[in-house]
Amino acid sequence: MSTAAQRKVAHPRILGVGLVLTVPLILAGLTQLPVHMNRPVTAIPLPSDADRMLLFFGYVDCPQICPTTMAALRRAHDVYTLHEATPRLTVTFVNLTEAADGVADRYAKHFDPSFHGVQSTEQDRAALMRELGVRFERKKDDPAGWHTDSVYVLAREGDTWNVRTVIRERPLDPDRIAELVEDLHP
Repeated sequence: MSTAAQRKVAHPRILGVGLVLTVPLILAGLTQLPVHMNRPVTAIPLPSDADRMLLFFGYVDCPQICPTTMAALRRAHDVYTLHEATPRLTVTFVNLTEAADGVADRYAKHFDPSFHGVQSTEQDRAALMRELGVRFERKKDDPAGWHTDSVYVLAREGDTWNVRTVIRERPLDPDRIAELVEDLHP
């Protein structure tokens, strides 16, 4: 583990969701929520072409947060793959709005051909809310909508993807994200 990832915080720290924790946390400069640690993701099928994943939920016609986040994840992916002999990281975008088949995947691949896009259903969204706390709200008078803008860092163990860290801080730092993913490898 890198020096930056080994810093310990033993005093109260306000996290990205307004929680105050008084227990020591290992931080990599990114907010880590122990509530989600090692929690399996079962609500939607995820690609299995890697053993680490950056997972982001949004919608394809989002005007600002989604494209900015996906671009930062592309840079983090690029930084990570430059330093790994065998890249084992994928990025997956989950579309939270109704869309035709293939739209989410085309959107993700616009940022990098190796990225994956997954289309969620209404049932998926309900399960994601329960499983990961993903929220999405879109009103008729507000086409931009609102959604959880967290990035979930997952590790695959066998056929199961487990959440290891939730990144909530903005702006996203691609170098720090790549370092965090690298530190997950055994």
